[in-house]
Amino acid sequence: MTLIIPIFVVFTVFFGLFKKEKVFSLFCEGAKEGLRTVFSIFPSVLGLVVAVECLSASSFFTCFSKKK
Repeated sequence: MTLIIPIFVVFTVFFGLFKKEKVFSLFCEGAKEGLRTVFSIFPSVLGLVVAVECLSASSFFTCFSKKK
């Protein structure tokens, strides 16, 4: 089970070489696209985290919890 990721990486590299693709340049393009995605959704995620922390600190969630 612990070898799944390394096997997948090796398989992907060899498959790319077999298909005669430029593996490293495709990897770099994918990394750039991934970073653009992260930077585009980061403000939304940060806002959600801050809002949940504010509600948690104000004990807003305890109003809706079941009392035993």
